[in-house]
Amino acid sequence: MHSSDNCFGSPFWCLLDIVPIKNEKGNVVLFLASHKDITKRKISGEVPQQDVASISGGTEKLSRSRSRNFSRDVLLHLSRQYAQSAGPANKANPRSPIKRARAHSIDRKGSSFNEGFLIQLLKCGRLLRLFRVVRKLHRYTEYSAILLTLLMIAFAMMAHWLACIWYVIGLSEISENSTVSWLYALGEAINKPYVNFTAETGPDEGSAYVTALYFTLTSMTTVGFGNVAANTNGEKVFAVVTMLIGALMHAAIFGNVAAIIQKLYANRVRYHSRANEIKQFIRVHRIDQDLANRLEDYFHTTWSLSGGVDTSEILTTFPEELQSDVCMHLYKGLLELSPFNQAPRGCLKMLSPQVRTVYVGPGEVLLAQNDVINAIYYIANGSMEVLQGESVAAILGKCDDALHKCC
Repeated sequence: MHSSDNCFGSPFWCLLDIVPIKNEKGNVVLFLASHKDITKRKISGEVPQQDVASISGGTEKLSRSRSRNFSRDVLLHLSRQYAQSAGPANKANPRSPIKRARAHSIDRKGSSFNEGFLIQLLKCGRLLRLFRVVRKLHRYTEYSAILLTLLMIAFAMMAHWLACIWYVIGLSEISENSTVSWLYALGEAINKPYVNFTAETGPDEGSAYVTALYFTLTSMTTVGFGNVAANTNGEKVFAVVTMLIGALMHAAIFGNVAAIIQKLYANRVRYHSRANEIKQFIRVHRIDQDLANRLEDYFHTTWSLSGGVDTSEILTTFPEELQSDVCMHLYKGLLELSPFNQAPRGCLKMLSPQVRTVYVGPGEVLLAQNDVINAIYYIANGSMEVLQGESVAAILGKCDDALHKCC
């Protein structure tokens, strides 16, 4: 690139490289531009002919680039001037964002303006990244405990933001020499009053923030207690807005807490309901104690193994093809045994929905002599004894065929 219409020196040759920078989604978010002076290696008479025609067309692009560079230089100048003006105010507490925001500079006419604060406001655009976090957390909202935690975090975050705004309002009232502001009243209450309304005096930032957070939380959950009150017009308007926001969030968050907690204990409620039904059944039919204990033990054990989920009931809501695929997955260990490993897939898909899981507790009898056999049993877990009279003829383990071994 060759420039001849500059205002501060002689014409020069400049090598301009622009490289686009993309994010993880492939979108261009930034352009990296580098400039290099190559005047010593070039002279104006050595301009290639193919570039002469593009110089006139590139003048407009160069002018736009200069305007962008000018805007960038202005922002850099403002931030540099803000850092110089904020330096003396930050020596006492360099980590204090409030004191940095108080720094200001004086223009040529003698008027005060807070240009550093405006530069810092540009960082508020980063708050848009919260929407990306919300999209990622949406997948976890089906879990009641996580949903309740997220709602409480959102409520606390809103209270924090409102507390920061309430503190800034108090500082603005102090700068206007207001003696009825909540921040001025706080300084008088804790024996740290403002002297000549200077920012270096008054309550420390920790006490002011805790008081502001206390005010916003009490305003969002209740109507407040009056010990921290809004006195000026600006404070009263903000208090009204805070109470409106609190009413909306209270209805949206705490209104759903009961439903969320009920959902957390829904499985436990079903468990106790079914247990009460069994007890009522035992009481109505006057079942003896030994048999009643066997019924209750069976119920408690099967519930702990399945978690209260009825597999057959859930599978009936799906089409038969999908049921077969799910059953093949559930009973994969059984279908890989030697009686079935040579069978074609179509046969296994037809056979898998017919498989049922049966729990047999300790001391229970699975098959007795002269029983009608209408199923083939394979031991999926545990062990089983084969009795002949009073003696143990065999002990069956996992994946054993109970019918074949017994016969």
